Amino acid sequence: MQSYWQHNDKVRPAWEDTSASAPAANVIEIDARVVTPSVARASFDIASATEVPAAALTQFYERMYPARAAFLAAHWRWLYRIGAHDGATGPLVALDGETVIGHIGAIPMCLRAGEDTRPAVWDLDFAVLPEYQGRKVGTQLMRVQREQYPLHVAFGNEKSAGAVTKIGWQLSQETHSFQLLLRPECHPQFRHSKLAVVGQSCGWITRRLWAARANQGSDLIVSPATVTELARFAQPPSDPALHVARSTKFLHWRVLQHPQATEHCVLRFPVNAMTEYALLARRSEQDGFRRLHLLSLMAEPFDANALARCFASVVRWCLSEDIHRVLFVTSRPAIARVARTWFPLKRSLRFLAYAEDEAGWRYLTAHPHHWECLDSDFDLAV
Repeated sequence: MQSYWQHNDKVRPAWEDTSASAPAANVIEIDARVVTPSVARASFDIASATEVPAAALTQFYERMYPARAAFLAAHWRWLYRIGAHDGATGPLVALDGETVIGHIGAIPMCLRAGEDTRPAVWDLDFAVLPEYQGRKVGTQLMRVQREQYPLHVAFGNEKSAGAVTKIGWQLSQETHSFQLLLRPECHPQFRHSKLAVVGQSCGWITRRLWAARANQGSDLIVSPATVTELARFAQPPSDPALHVARSTKFLHWRVLQHPQATEHCVLRFPVNAMTEYALLARRSEQDGFRRLHLLSLMAEPFDANALARCFASVVRWCLSEDIHRVLFVTSRPAIARVARTWFPLKRSLRFLAYAEDEAGWRYLTAHPHHWECLDSDFDLAV
């Protein structure tokens, strides 16, 4: 089953965990399928998901997003900021009678570059039922979506990037994901495969090597993600990079109102008596696989050696807490160079953007970008 914005779950070698190779991996994939004449002649309407019976929406999620269906059915109003953002109209759905045949989600937020803040949206969860593909259902959903928001951003895969750049989107690959897999044998894709034994051997060796490297680290200060702790992550970057504006309201929605809010914490690393680096993190477990998503990093003033010690301390803490995988995302070259030495599984992400006019394009392209896990649904999709 294919969808337009779909998580990429291709199996990789046991020593390389790329389940987060495309965070927010709800990407546009065009699936050419034979459509029956009866479906081909059917008409469809586009409406807000808030107007659709819950059972119809749940049925769609179960077909198109089986791994996430329960979460989406229970929490889609939170995810798409219904009632928490003035511009949130809810995901759009295509309807054939009372059946949901297509869907596109959106997380409304504000982008900021220097002092210039503008409304925008992260596009995600774009899917069309296989039997309705090829009927321009997705095209119409995207058209209506573009009319509702002036600026659009998303992450995609190779196939999706090739498709949407043909209809006006622009592609850049300046954002990277970094991972450290400490227990490959626990990864759901490999735990019950023939590679499980290999994964156990690789995991034992990996942990020994990283324990030796992380000796240069020190103890982290671990705190719950409270209003006070989150305040530091509302600070804008020191340069005019384009980023998601981290208002108090945004952080309250994204962390404190998160369905798994208690899984969030702040990892603090004292650089010296005057400076402290901090990481907003989410620690979760799925099917026995323990994940640490480093959602946001505050490292001002930046010092590569200090950041290396900070990451060493994170690895040391992960080993003591038996974390199986660490994920970190950044667009900043200086931070990426340090991250690569501690979270060595690197993958370039395809960032996609769209604007309705030239002024919007200038805004999206005039500054370097700064994206992190916190900005979209990265920690929910991987």
